[in-house]
Amino acid sequence: METILTVLVTLGVVVLISTVVGVVRLNRRVNDFDVTRLDIDDDICRLRKELEDGLTNLHRRMDITDETNTRNLDKRLDNLWSEHHKLEKSINPTKG
Repeated sequence: METILTVLVTLGVVVLISTVVGVVRLNRRVNDFDVTRLDIDDDICRLRKELEDGLTNLHRRMDITDETNTRNLDKRLDNLWSEHHKLEKSINPTKG
């Protein structure tokens, strides 16, 4: 009877030790996952900031290009109107 009791106690101690070791390993893995999750969150925030900066830069460049194109178009239209008036005067001098 003592032998059976000793074997059962030994098995209980082994199970208890292996359970503690398993819990410690699991705790380490959870901590690693938390660190990884935080790293991923940091990467997402960094990428979001880069995207916002890129979009802001793109909008700024589009505005500059739009203003340049508008100025060039206005200049061309002014030149076109002046040429039109010159031609109108040369074709119909009495009209002007």
